[in-house]
Order: sequence, then structure tokens, then C-alpha cells
Amino acid sequence: MKKLFFLAIFICVAVFIGGCANQSTEHKEKIIVGINAYTPPMGFSDRNNQIIGFDVDLAKALAKHLNCDVHVRPLKAGCADDLSDKNIDILWNAINISSKEESGIIFTKPYMRDRQIVFVRAASPIENIEQLAGKPVGVRSGSLAQADIEKNSHLQRCFGSVIVYADTNEEFAALCEGKIAAVIDSEMIGRYYIKQHKGEIKALDITIGKPVALKLALRKEDTVLRDKVQAALDEMSQDGTLAQISQKWFGNDVTLY
Repeated sequence: MKKLFFLAIFICVAVFIGGCANQSTEHKEKIIVGINAYTPPMGFSDRNNQIIGFDVDLAKALAKHLNCDVHVRPLKAGCADDLSDKNIDILWNAINISSKEESGIIFTKPYMRDRQIVFVRAASPIENIEQLAGKPVGVRSGSLAQADIEKNSHLQRCFGSVIVYADTNEEFAALCEGKIAAVIDSEMIGRYYIKQHKGEIKALDITIGKPVALKLALRKEDTVLRDKVQAALDEMSQDGTLAQISQKWFGNDVTLY
């Protein structure tokens, strides 16, 4: 009888412990985050075809602060349709959402700002827009720089031609090879390229279009999730997580918090 009694107790304890373990590992919320995977250093593929980058590191840190599983879904150019179709729960770095689409979207506070500026070869004598008159310039396909130039007839008349490249590497390679006189693209993306290719490229303090605020977009009905995400971002600012990730990719803290 004693053996049966202790055996019963052992089984009950084992079941209780197992139940507690399951409670701690099950029901973990899963959030799908859409990140542009073709714009280093924000998001891009490494040699092992793994998506890495500044935004990716932020998303992983967010998962820890929310105690949830975050799945990064690579996007070519994220838009509101990815949210409304429920392909993703959060659109990171939401700068391609039009004013018409904003009615079904809610945002976090901006976590950083960016602007489209001019990049030239390090030895170039070019210092202003006027000196680019009649010369070919390069932009990245789908970039804000491309959109800004297409809306600006003065710039279109000024430049000799505007050549659209598939990605950042192509446009800056063309610049280094002398095929174009300048590249117009994101300051953050361009300065990262300069960091990786010291002595080849320099940035000019010339802004094309309006500066943009980088923030996270969610579906309009997901207010609870948005508030949780915003609280986590605030915590990441206070505990130094944002600054640490920014330092890793940019060499200084470029975040707004």
C-alpha cells in the first residue's frame, strides 16, 4: 500500500510539473513582421542567405521585450496590402504607405528619421545640385528618391538623365565606376555603404524631397498590439537596447527616443 501511495504522489507531482512547463512554453503569441529585405543596412541577406540588418535586430529585440515569437517575412517593398491581406501583423519601416491607405492603418511613434541626399565619388568636385546639370544620376528602384525626382520637374530638367538601378549595390557600383555622376538615396543606407567602402564615396548635405519618419504600421483594429509594441519600444529606449543596435550598424545612436 505504501508503495502504491508514494507512486501515486510521484505521478501527481510529475503531472503538475509537466503542466507548469507546458504553460510556460505553450500559447506564446506569434507575430509576423514584414521587413524590406533588400536595403542594407535596414534588412538584407548575408552569405548564408539569412536576413539580417538594423530593422531585423530591432524586431528580434522587440520579441524579447514582448515575450513572444517574431517571424520576419522578407518583403521587396512593403505596403498596406500586406497588412490588410493579413500576410503580416506589423510592417516595419513603413514609409511607402500613401495618405489614401492610412485610413486603415495605425502607427507607432517614429523610431528614427531619414532623408534622401546626394552621394558622389570621394574625389568629385561636385558640391551642389547646379553642378549636376546635364549629368546622369542614379536612383534605386522603388526608393523615395525615385518618387521625389519623378514629382519634381525642375530636377528632371536639371539632370541629364536619371538611371534606375535594382538595388543599392548596383547604383553605388555604377557611381564608383564613373558611369554616373551621383547617387540619390537614403542617407542611412548611403552612409552605411560609405562605412563599408571607405575612401570611395562621400555624402553631400543636399536634401531631395522631404525628410521622412520611420515607424511601424499595424492594422487599424490592432490597437492593443500597437500599444504593447509601443511600450516595448519605450522600454528598449530606456534600457539602452535601441542605442546598442544603432551603434552596431551606424556607429552612433540615430534613433529618436
